[in-house]
Parts: sequence; C-alpha cells; structure tokens
Amino acid sequence: MESLKNSIARYVSSSLQEEFQRIRAPKMIHDTIHGYNLFYKHEILVLDLPLMQRLRYISQVDLVSLVFLLPTIIALNIS
Repeated sequence: MESLKNSIARYVSSSLQEEFQRIRAPKMIHDTIHGYNLFYKHEILVLDLPLMQRLRYISQVDLVSLVFLLPTIIALNIS
C-alpha cells in the first residue's frame, strides 16, 4: 500500500508540480457521516479537480426542493 501511495504522489507531483507546491500540509475535512478524515496532498489535488467539484451541485432529492421548503441534501459536502 505504501508503494502505491508513493507512486501516486510521484505522478501527481510531476504532472501538477505548481499545484502540489501550493498545498503545504495534509488537511482534515469533516464529513457528516464519517466524521473527520485526513487527506494528503495528492488526495486534495484530486478533490480540487473541476470534475470532482461539480459533484457538489448534485442533489439527492431533485424535485422535492421545489415542492417543500426544506433544506436540501447535497451529494458531496466538503467545506
């Protein structure tokens, strides 16, 4: 498992060198279901990709929010 982590880190650092330098330390992100999670530099880069960021706007209860005036549930809630 450690070799996979190292090979991913090498690939990310070579292809996204500037972005990789921007992130200084691992981040703790709170999830309402799983609690606090520690994310390393290469994982943060994946989460920051535009494709992953689009997941924030996917609603699990599509048309319900138009009928009921209740808070909506978001598929990916990273703050």
